[in-house]
Amino acid sequence: MPTTIRSTGLHACSISARVGAFLAPYLVAAANNYSYYLLNSLFLMLCAGAVLLTWGLPETKDTTLQTTLQSADHVTSADHVQANHVTSPV
Repeated sequence: MPTTIRSTGLHACSISARVGAFLAPYLVAAANNYSYYLLNSLFLMLCAGAVLLTWGLPETKDTTLQTTLQSADHVTSADHVQANHVTSPV
């Protein structure tokens, strides 16, 4: 992924974390009033959604990262990521 997309993703995660930190005390208070299992089910669904969203992301370990969208146009398939894979001599 290009640098511009990575920075946008980082900022989106930061905003989500701040919103979650703001809402967490209210969710715990609501769970104390209603049901313990309701809060745990909500957190379980959010974690499962995060896993499903990140499952399909390509592996970028030991690859050259692109800096612009134009240079990343050819990096749309997993085959290209595998072709650029560099093995460690260790």
